[in-house]
Amino acid sequence: MLGFERSGEIVIVLVFGGIGRLYGAFLGASLYMIAQDQIAKLEPEFWYFWIGLLLVLLVMFARGGVLGLIDRVLRR
Repeated sequence: MLGFERSGEIVIVLVFGGIGRLYGAFLGASLYMIAQDQIAKLEPEFWYFWIGLLLVLLVMFARGGVLGLIDRVLRR
């Protein structure tokens, strides 16, 4: 049940939503499932690559995940 792949998915969900935020895991899980579904429709063989690229871009440009990005936009 809790193998390497599942552990990786949990980390990705937390990074997507925002680590240390109450609703980050809920938002991250929703975004991960939507991204997985949409990317798998387009490129079923390489969807892990696109999720990884999205994860790298989020870490580089949206520190704090999507909720951190929303906070920065609302402050401006």
